[in-house]
Amino acid sequence: MTTPLAPPPDNPVAGSSAQPADMRAVRLRNRLTLPMTPPNGPSKQLDVPAGTIGYFIRELPEDYCLCEMINDRGGRQNFEIRRKHLEIGKPHSAFSIHTPQIRQASRVATLSTRRANDPTGQAIRFMWDDIQANLSLLGDLGLKSHIYEGILNDPAKKSEALDAIIASFSEQVWTALNTPGLPLNAFRSLPRITATSPRLRSSQTLIYLRLYVDGNRFAKYGGMTSREYPGHRQREHEEAIRDHSNNTPHYREARTYPEANQHAIRMMLLSNVDRNIISMAETTLCCLLQTWNSEVVRPSQRSLQDAMSAGAVRSIEHRLLMTAFARITRTALQRANYPILGGVGCNWNLPLQEGAYDKREWIRYRVKTMEDGKPHPSPWYRGPVHGAWNNCHELHSFAMKVEWMDERNANGDKTVTLEWRKATSILQFLHNRRYRNPPAYLESSYRPLIRHVEYHHLSQTVSFEEVPETAIDPPSKVSSLHNVRLLAQASKTYWPEIQVGLMPSANWFGRTGQGLQLSSCVMCLIYRKMKNNHPAIQGCGKREGNFNVDANEEQRDMILQGSCCLCWEYYRRPCVWARYGFGRDDSRTVTFSHISMPAGYEGVAIREKYERSAIPIQAPMTLDMYQQFEGNDEEVAAIETQLSQEPED
Repeated sequence: MTTPLAPPPDNPVAGSSAQPADMRAVRLRNRLTLPMTPPNGPSKQLDVPAGTIGYFIRELPEDYCLCEMINDRGGRQNFEIRRKHLEIGKPHSAFSIHTPQIRQASRVATLSTRRANDPTGQAIRFMWDDIQANLSLLGDLGLKSHIYEGILNDPAKKSEALDAIIASFSEQVWTALNTPGLPLNAFRSLPRITATSPRLRSSQTLIYLRLYVDGNRFAKYGGMTSREYPGHRQREHEEAIRDHSNNTPHYREARTYPEANQHAIRMMLLSNVDRNIISMAETTLCCLLQTWNSEVVRPSQRSLQDAMSAGAVRSIEHRLLMTAFARITRTALQRANYPILGGVGCNWNLPLQEGAYDKREWIRYRVKTMEDGKPHPSPWYRGPVHGAWNNCHELHSFAMKVEWMDERNANGDKTVTLEWRKATSILQFLHNRRYRNPPAYLESSYRPLIRHVEYHHLSQTVSFEEVPETAIDPPSKVSSLHNVRLLAQASKTYWPEIQVGLMPSANWFGRTGQGLQLSSCVMCLIYRKMKNNHPAIQGCGKREGNFNVDANEEQRDMILQGSCCLCWEYYRRPCVWARYGFGRDDSRTVTFSHISMPAGYEGVAIREKYERSAIPIQAPMTLDMYQQFEGNDEEVAAIETQLSQEPED
């Protein structure tokens, strides 16, 4: 089973000088029974299974260690454990996202510009050569690589694009970028953007650098504008910095610097070039000066855990892409011996993704699936555990946040119910299954791209692995005796209040009065409330055997006596019976014609739709988390709004 993401405690543990970042990952070698002292209560012994993960806090006498251990539900408890029982891994400060093997370009692009052999020119060539070599990898991680394949894979177009990018730097800026060691002071004397200067023509675009300085501390941000007066865009930045309700990473960081030391610097001026080249130019500046925010290129375990808990799939995907992209470009800069500019990065988004932007999808979908195949507490599939198909037991292993009703009528085989087919298809998608010779009502494969989060606690790494395709036979119908055996066993163990097969005697039901012999089975009672007067439930209590059972079906007579139309034709199972009063909730209905299975009996029959008031749940994110995601979305929205307002070339 996958180990859940588990960062160390947020603050140092009392009595220990170890900071959370310095705490080493540990894992229990073998099962132990350890003493635990609750905050309010006597000590008690607690079984801690082998494989439990945690963090090393400090050494104790006699070769003991104080460790914070974390169970599979996220619960935390400190224990004193002998060192010999522990595997000890890396410190939390070493946490990283594992990315696929990055390729390095085998040859360097040839450019005509005289600047090509300067340090910055070489760095730009190496960087775009390595991006080109890894386009397939970046595309798998979400980059719109098809936009740039036509440029980078055509030597003439690539040379033309890089020549335009290199030529867009003014002489002063080029000198600053080629200053040995890339000191901050080299940029402080460059021309600034003012309210009236520069003034752009309709065919021009300015790439700028915003620099924030406070003593030895500084932050950096790269941006782009095609407005006639770029100063207008800078004024918007300044207003956003003063607006404390704006929570984008850029503005949160910028407002920690004095206004007098906030500078907008002209860096690149492009004329009559395609929008995709503009995106490449802005990306070039961000890479050269390493303006990315550390939380997007080196996300912490805590931020990944928060994003996963909140269902922020796009945020996780973006960080995975940015981690790989930053590693590719940083490696290229190191190969070119280009200096790395320090400071705090404020850029969150990748300009290459904005070359041809799409309308954003705001709705988030969450699907929960049980890795061990056991039933989920609130499964999407409400059919019984024992049904017509040999995969019915696993269809309860996943849940969905949103349910919908498919109004199409089922056709052909009645056992191919809409619910069974939909649930089977969803699991086929989630587990990337390819069915061999599937029937007409099932797809061979959905060819999904699904990534599984693999957390390696001791090495403090997390990877996002593609779920491989598995070829299996499609579900097959169970034999006539299959569900008889399983339900009979269940009635003797975990469902003792039910009877299976033949209708029990009148006394067993515990009901008196007229109509005693017309009791219906549990399935029909529940189905009657859902779909009153459905033909499949008519005559259940009469036991007339007036439903279709193939002449060559094994145990045909037993089926006709111990099943009904609904149970056999739709679910290939015997009837299940419950006493009068069992599963009836006084707050809902007390009539014999309705029944609701109590806790522990959910898989006996069809689950009713939940029709009571909403159940309060724990918020998926804290206020701080919400403001973080809101800030990121605001930054994306601001950039897309700006792009939509910029004049087309």
